[in-house]
Amino acid sequence: ERRGELERRLAAGEVMYSVNTGYGADATRAISSGDLDRLQVNTVRGQALSIGPAAPGQVVRGTLLLQAQAYCQGAPAMRADIIDALVAMLNEQRTPTMPLQPTLSASDLIPCSHIGLELLGETSTGDVASPMALAAKEGAGVTNNACFSAALAIDAVRGAERLLLNAE
Repeated sequence: ERRGELERRLAAGEVMYSVNTGYGADATRAISSGDLDRLQVNTVRGQALSIGPAAPGQVVRGTLLLQAQAYCQGAPAMRADIIDALVAMLNEQRTPTMPLQPTLSASDLIPCSHIGLELLGETSTGDVASPMALAAKEGAGVTNNACFSAALAIDAVRGAERLLLNAE
């Protein structure tokens, strides 16, 4: 429903931040309809700047689950194909590598961009069965959320609960 509304607004020529404009200081720069798909790919690639050890598998899988759940609620206007791909990763036990240390201070943008790379088929492992193209807003939607931080917090709380039980 929200995806259809987004596509109708785009077709009507409406200017929407991060959908058909640049980001931040480039917010007033319009992106032509022919370049929208490239913008999404560049959004993901441009944020994949993490280094260091990989996040634990349970944190990455938690991030995938939280993203799929959030996208099902509709607000990010993601296509059902994106949600299906995230659920397939979970069902197939595929865990994208998400390095824990960002090279910039950009909250969840950087770690979540590695899920975007997985969707695009641009992982170092090459495990992606069918790479996807990202449509308008989906690069921003995949990267710009708080799912990684939430998954880290959930993992920390679960670890603290285990420690408390063992300490008692």
